[in-house]
Amino acid sequence: MERKRIGKFYATAFDETIYTFIVYEDGIACPNLGVQKAKRIVLKPKFELIGYENDWYMMPIKAGYQEGLIKTYDIDDELFKYMKLKGMLFYSTEMAHLYGFEDKKGFDAEFNKTPFKRVKDKQKILTKQKQGIFN
Repeated sequence: MERKRIGKFYATAFDETIYTFIVYEDGIACPNLGVQKAKRIVLKPKFELIGYENDWYMMPIKAGYQEGLIKTYDIDDELFKYMKLKGMLFYSTEMAHLYGFEDKKGFDAEFNKTPFKRVKDKQKILTKQKQGIFN
């Protein structure tokens, strides 16, 4: 039986590695990692895929710290909405600001009303994070 493809999106790392994710009705595939069917992706600098049998697929570890981090996620707005509605996306409010997602309500939106609450100027911290500096 053929799987119905909904769309695809990409994640680009700082070392210019491009990870491709294909979204089907019944899950997410990532040919780069050899994953055929994951139920959810956790969007963060080191993304994670969660399988149906509680399998976890992590991003490959690279030699340099920054090289193993995601610089940008390229997700179509309609695909983003579809995946969020179906529970296929998981991200925090801080990651929504970092990656510029249109929907800023992450999983922690209910209890984390103000991301970066210890930072006076959140733009400075976002600029550093977008360059791969997380400490």
